[in-house]
Amino acid sequence: MRGDRSYPIPLLGVAGALLAVACCAGLPALGAIVGGLTVAAVIGISTGALLAAAVVALVVLIWRGRRRRACEGPRGARRGDA
Repeated sequence: MRGDRSYPIPLLGVAGALLAVACCAGLPALGAIVGGLTVAAVIGISTGALLAAAVVALVVLIWRGRRRRACEGPRGARRGDA
């Protein structure tokens, strides 16, 4: 008569095993993925900021050089000389 009844015990065991796998393996894996993305994002943003600063510095240097050449006037003349 025991085979006629359906016991929820095997299902509870499977559910417990799935919960253990999810908590013991899934959460640390998820944490590692999020942590890795965070480190990658920080490195990427830092690299982007450094590259942007270098481009801005280069543009300013080029702009100042062109401006100085444009303000020099004829050779031998200095600013303020009339």
